[in-house]
Amino acid sequence: MKNENYDIVIIGSGPGGYVAAIRAAQLNKKVLVVEKSDLGGICLNWGCIPTKALLRTSEIYSYVKEAKQFGLEVIKHDYSLKNIVNRSREVSKTLSKGIEYLFKKNGIFLKKGNAFIEDNNNVTIQSNDSKIRVKTKKIIIATGAKAKKPTFLENSPNEIWSYKEAMIPNEIPKSLGIVGSGAIGIEFACFYNELGTDVKVFEVQENIVPHEDKDISVALEKALLKKKITFYKNTKVVGLNKAESFELTTNTKEKIEKHHFEKVLIAIGVEGNIENIGIENTKVRTKNNQIITHQYGMTDDNNIFAIGDVAGTPWLAHKASHEGIDCVEYISGLKSINTENIKQIIPSCIYSNPQVASIGLTEQEAITTNKSIKVGTFPLSANGKALALNEPNGFVKTIFDDKTGEYYLSTIGSNLSRVSEIETIDRSRTYTNNIIEIYEYLGIEAARQAIVNELQATLDGARLEVDVRHLLLVADVMTSEGEVRAIGRHGVSGTKHSILARAAFEVTVNHLLKAGIIGERDQLTGVAENIIVGQPISLGTGSVELYYIPEE
Repeated sequence: MKNENYDIVIIGSGPGGYVAAIRAAQLNKKVLVVEKSDLGGICLNWGCIPTKALLRTSEIYSYVKEAKQFGLEVIKHDYSLKNIVNRSREVSKTLSKGIEYLFKKNGIFLKKGNAFIEDNNNVTIQSNDSKIRVKTKKIIIATGAKAKKPTFLENSPNEIWSYKEAMIPNEIPKSLGIVGSGAIGIEFACFYNELGTDVKVFEVQENIVPHEDKDISVALEKALLKKKITFYKNTKVVGLNKAESFELTTNTKEKIEKHHFEKVLIAIGVEGNIENIGIENTKVRTKNNQIITHQYGMTDDNNIFAIGDVAGTPWLAHKASHEGIDCVEYISGLKSINTENIKQIIPSCIYSNPQVASIGLTEQEAITTNKSIKVGTFPLSANGKALALNEPNGFVKTIFDDKTGEYYLSTIGSNLSRVSEIETIDRSRTYTNNIIEIYEYLGIEAARQAIVNELQATLDGARLEVDVRHLLLVADVMTSEGEVRAIGRHGVSGTKHSILARAAFEVTVNHLLKAGIIGERDQLTGVAENIIVGQPISLGTGSVELYYIPEE
């Protein structure tokens, strides 16, 4: 058996594994990635990416069907399921090939096969025609997750769909029963509904998308009901059989019912891929089919780390990538253990129609944890861009803890999933820094108004610290006692963040007025110039301190 030596062996090439590998190579580590299937893992090949390609098709199809509302006449419209699926698969193949190119460019070694951990320094790799053993200083487990199977499926027919089968249908079913109303269930409900399938969704809890804010859940259900998607809430599925059609048996408090469908999709969540990789040969601990991890993906075995879905919730690709980078930088000595145990708030989204995006706690969770919160909301029906797009349904909801500065967001509406592009929000940052980053991505007046309403109430009589990064000053404030500087946010070009600039400036100036630091007659000038970088600007009373911090 051939032996090889590496600094890091990474098992799995999904968003966690391949990003970790590239970062490790950049830090001059000799890296081996072991992948048993296609590069990119589930996300790129059978999850996030191909699903979004399908949903994009159904979204465009919905626009075609509604063309008259935009003054357009479409004489005939139809779709080719084969072409829809093929496009989705081609998108995945393109990205997978891209990872292969990046591996070659960065000098990353790749072996196809099944990895098995013999101990915390040795891994064997079994492929079709060979078996090799490699020695490594560190091991990163990035094996991802698989669809969870409920107990009632033990004796059920094999034709039941998981997300993988739902992604490559041979034909569009006339009827589809979906068990579970999380992101996977709701996204497929929207896709198949748009293409003409009669969709019914079964959820054991009292609200659909139960991990989202209750107001969001109610609004999403209302929107999807209008599209004729049916929901059965507080409903437990207890049986599934197949004769001429699928017979799904449900149990509610009132009665037992039977429902019949051409196809059934199980979408009750995922669980980590921890089987047959040799975890039992290490000190690594697991719970509920997930690897127990600590800071930077550390496990209870000093040489073994775990990142991404296999390490538990939230099951998000961008979370896995961030974990991969942090993990490798810790291994390389660029990060140290943080004894303050700073928590992070990770953005998430659901690509339904309308879309849902959230960051941090829901209002219900914040209340449960006894936080002192203020809530701001703004309907998209009053937003000019939403009306122009013919997408007036939805709202922006902001939740702010006025004691700690923690900031949370829940949104529903057209294209709001862009919120998930925001980098992981660190609670160690000032609230203004987090708010502005969220707001830049939303880019809508609704967010401005919600933030202004919420912050103004919070800042009254309070000490204000504004941590300004990446953007410039908004305005100078000329007072009777001399010049002070009101600091807000503005784009370098003066236009990109104009709404944001107004929001920050409005909050700041209103606070200064109410605190008596400036008066109604004081002159407000335009964008400040000749800034002294890093110099605190004192306003004399000690109640307000405004800082300018240079662009990073």
